[in-house]
Amino acid sequence: MGREVSHFDSPNFLSRSVVLILCRQQGDELGFEESASHTARQPLPPMGYCLRRTELSQNAAAIRLAVQRYCFPAINGPTKLKSDRRQLQNLCRGRKVLVRGPLGKERKQEMRPMSQIKQESVAFKFKVVDELSQLAELWPRTDRCGSSLHCYVFQCADFLEVWCDTIGRARRVRTIFVGVFDDVGRPILLLPLGIERRRGVRVLGFLDGGVLNYNAPVVFEPVRTWERQSLDRLWSQLIAVLPPFDVAIFDKMPADICGVPNPIIGLASAPYDLSGYLVNITRSWEEFAATRLSYKRDSSAQRRRLAKFGQVVFTIAQTPVDRQRVLEAMMRQKSRRFIETLGVDEFDSPGCRQYYISMVERFPWPGPLLISALEVDGKILSTNWGLISNGRFVGIVMSYEGGEWMRFSPGRLLLEDLLKWNFTNRTSIFDFGIGNESYKFAYVDETLHCYQANIAVTAIGRTYLIGMKMRRLLKAAILRTTKKSGALQKAIRKAKTRYGL
Repeated sequence: MGREVSHFDSPNFLSRSVVLILCRQQGDELGFEESASHTARQPLPPMGYCLRRTELSQNAAAIRLAVQRYCFPAINGPTKLKSDRRQLQNLCRGRKVLVRGPLGKERKQEMRPMSQIKQESVAFKFKVVDELSQLAELWPRTDRCGSSLHCYVFQCADFLEVWCDTIGRARRVRTIFVGVFDDVGRPILLLPLGIERRRGVRVLGFLDGGVLNYNAPVVFEPVRTWERQSLDRLWSQLIAVLPPFDVAIFDKMPADICGVPNPIIGLASAPYDLSGYLVNITRSWEEFAATRLSYKRDSSAQRRRLAKFGQVVFTIAQTPVDRQRVLEAMMRQKSRRFIETLGVDEFDSPGCRQYYISMVERFPWPGPLLISALEVDGKILSTNWGLISNGRFVGIVMSYEGGEWMRFSPGRLLLEDLLKWNFTNRTSIFDFGIGNESYKFAYVDETLHCYQANIAVTAIGRTYLIGMKMRRLLKAAILRTTKKSGALQKAIRKAKTRYGL
């Protein structure tokens, strides 16, 4: 018995940007039908293929794959899936075909030999869960990364757990943890994702909330070379298995993940505004200090001046009491700086303050969280928060006292002490973290470029991206016209943050 392909749609099918397509395999019949009642968690029948609420132009490859997989098992040789009914029927010679409405010119896709199509159709398998614990056996932790995978500390399970319990909960982010496997079940990627509503728009992105330096997947060995075709297929199938969303915004994506290429960097549409800056620790501290400490003489003079107020000490906060003391100093100093530069305290963002408090509680020393400070006679003048994993130190927060203490450059003195500590303790990389602050340039050996991908999958998503672009242009225009007025800039930044502009 032949297979029947029914495409249920209205005559103005192509003018509709958002549909819900459900493909069911029932005996020898295959149906594509619109279904408003289908939910993200509703199980599909055996051999089903589902495209949830998505934009057709973004899912041409997935639709083609579904048709090829179930309707054309005997096709060999390259051909094209044309947009009109007659040529589609020619492809299905000897089969009963019913097509209502044109498939559209954008459905033109190259069809490769069936042997290759079959391999590609099973190239990716997915496990999509809401709780990180459901992938605990695969997901790395800061104390259990292993040599068979590559990831940043921000994508380790224990770090993500803190994020989910604080920022994720406060922002009501729907967390989605995705395991990508090959056709024999070997892990390829792990993706920590989330869907958050922003002004009513469902935005898919990495679990970040503005506190992470790098957003990237966990990559397993053997590291694959990803062609654009494979990446497009992965993305199309990923959309099919994820809950509905309007737009995907992946920012702060580094070009490589701890030495290996980032496999999803091909999705990027533009460079990100900020980069990471690295020091490769391959020589002695004395050699580095002789060539890279541009203010070495001035720093020595500053330490002598500070010594007049008491003993100058570089400390690593180890006990809970010391770590809590440095935490309070960091929040006070950083809040002052946020208000000076942004007009608002970023720690007041949903879950942000509790996020740092929880990190202190869950990561005792020795552990992945390195909290350091520069003190003079017991007074904390500067603090630094960094994360250590797989021999890589990544700075996340740096703060310093204001007022009369600023003239002693406490932030720079702490940075030099922290660099020396990393050289002495033989970490392999000192990562300043993301941000284009000019003080970093004198020290670094390497720049880690980052990229962003903005991908709309519905008409609402496209409108959201247009709004983002208009806000950026408006912000640039305002800065150009008000660059001589510091007070006006501060008022504008405060209003932008308060009203979400």
